[in-house]
Amino acid sequence: MTDATGPERPTGPVPLPRVRVTAPQTAASRGGLGGAIGPSTGTGSTPAVRPQPSEADRLFVRSLIRSQLRLAVVCALGFIVSLAVLIVISALPVLADASWMGVPLPWLLLGLGAYPVVLGIAVLYRRASRRNESGYSSLAEDS
Repeated sequence: MTDATGPERPTGPVPLPRVRVTAPQTAASRGGLGGAIGPSTGTGSTPAVRPQPSEADRLFVRSLIRSQLRLAVVCALGFIVSLAVLIVISALPVLADASWMGVPLPWLLLGLGAYPVVLGIAVLYRRASRRNESGYSSLAEDS
């Protein structure tokens, strides 16, 4: 509604203007130092220089990744095989007509049998994964 003084203005808090937040420019972000970009040391505008990993470090990391991948594949295959065994067992004609407290036995087997398998594989994977990592970290510290 307008009157002689002009349109009505809303009452209440006035919104603040928008502000653009940017990072400070360093020599690396401007293209200095050969275009190398890295974390700032906090002491100036030059980025920190990270030492390149040695060939032994690369070998340790590569072998750790391979062993972790091998472990993951073994655990995944173990899960698939154990789930297939549960399905085959639940499809046996002997269990097809059996029930416990009104619930068909194959349903109980699949519903309650799969979760302990998943939990057991997860615990084994975590334990073996930590053993792999600690073994490789001790090798890296020795060299």
